[in-house]
Amino acid sequence: MASCYQVGIALAIANCQWGAACPDPAKELGSVLYAGPWTPESHQPGGNYQNITVTLPENLGLGPAIFSLTHLCLLGGGPYPFLEFRNASVLITS
Repeated sequence: MASCYQVGIALAIANCQWGAACPDPAKELGSVLYAGPWTPESHQPGGNYQNITVTLPENLGLGPAIFSLTHLCLLGGGPYPFLEFRNASVLITS
């Protein structure tokens, strides 16, 4: 297993058009809710995680949205940059 030096994460949210595809997080993040270090702790059961509290922007419209996590670490002995995106569809109701 290669070592990974944590650089940080960004959490963001973007509105989606009703009936249309959400923005691709690799091209557009939307409103950045958090950008900074990722320092997960080991929790059993559940693995490694870090709790981060964010506040949604007031101008975020109601309806479908995409919540995304962008993660950057330096991987291996080289090292080389490892960038990943994770996202979840959400519905903003109030």
